[in-house]
Amino acid sequence: MITLATICPSPGFAKSGPLDGVWIGDHEQSPINLYIARTQLTRDPADGRVQALKTWLTQVARQASVSFQLRPASAERWQVQLTQEPDSCALANARLPDREQSAHWLLPVLRDSLVIVGRADDPYQGDVDALLRLADGAIGAASGIYRVTLEQRGIRYIPVDDQGAIIQMIDMGRLRFGLLVGSAAQTHTGPGRIRILGKIADMDFWFSCSRLMEQERVARLRKALEREESERLRLEFLALWARRPAP
Repeated sequence: MITLATICPSPGFAKSGPLDGVWIGDHEQSPINLYIARTQLTRDPADGRVQALKTWLTQVARQASVSFQLRPASAERWQVQLTQEPDSCALANARLPDREQSAHWLLPVLRDSLVIVGRADDPYQGDVDALLRLADGAIGAASGIYRVTLEQRGIRYIPVDDQGAIIQMIDMGRLRFGLLVGSAAQTHTGPGRIRILGKIADMDFWFSCSRLMEQERVARLRKALEREESERLRLEFLALWARRPAP
């Protein structure tokens, strides 16, 4: 029997939001910790994407005979957890060369871009190379792929907890630039908000699991993710993910 329930999150993880500690699957089974980056999706209970995500994951859990406990956390935190917890997965893990051997890569969940943003009234007009030079030492970046991307380009950054904090700091004038995924940036663009100033790269984000996970469990998850019904529900979730919320 598949059920949904909410339990208290562990210390060190996001403390509030519609996905914090949600349990998807059979409560008689020990759950897989499924790590999710902290974004608007993990904070806003009115976000229509929340139910679509739960529906998709419920289908996967049923088909794979597993249960998931959702764990919103920083990318830096869950990258460590994937190397230490056999029963752990990440919903959308950027597949980078230095991460290749640290996880089982089961399915590309979504393709997104990394973009530099500023206030809607920021006067910058120019190419990305010039923008990166201008942003050196003045761009906010969350942990994980954002900082890695800037480090690879020799760009100094200001560490910020997550994408939501970057948007708030830009709005308050405490940051001029921030590095976000394109889908998150699109939900906040418009007059008086933020503007995408340039795109750095496109990137695939994968459903991945710890290398320490039992091979039989990995195989069941992979098969469940690839089933036709699971794929249909994933695409429904992505359709909502790409849709800009109403103001």
